[in-house]
Amino acid sequence: MFQEKITPDKYVLDEELKITDEKIAKQKIAITRDSGGNREIVKLSPERSKSKVLTDYEIKILGGYAQRLEEHYQKPQDIEFAIENKEIFIVQSRPITTIENRV
Repeated sequence: MFQEKITPDKYVLDEELKITDEKIAKQKIAITRDSGGNREIVKLSPERSKSKVLTDYEIKILGGYAQRLEEHYQKPQDIEFAIENKEIFIVQSRPITTIENRV
C-alpha cells in the first residue's frame, strides 16, 4: 500500500476569476473509485504526474462558487468538491479557521 501524501495543486484567482498564479504539484499516484465504488490507487505515468488536475474552465467555475459561498457566509470558506462526468458538486463548505486576521 502507498504511504505517500497527495499534495493538491494550488490556483490563485483575482476577483474577475482570472488565474493569476498556479503551482502544479507532481503526483506519483491517484486515488480513484472503481466501477463498484471501491477505492483504487493508481500509479501515474511521468507525463501525467506533472499535469494539471483541473481545467481552466473548472478552476473558474469553482472560483465563482467560492465567491458566492463566501458572500453567503460572510467568511472565507474551505470548500470540498467532486467532479463526475464534467459536472461539479460542492460536497462541503466550512469557515477557514487556520488563517490569521488580515488587514
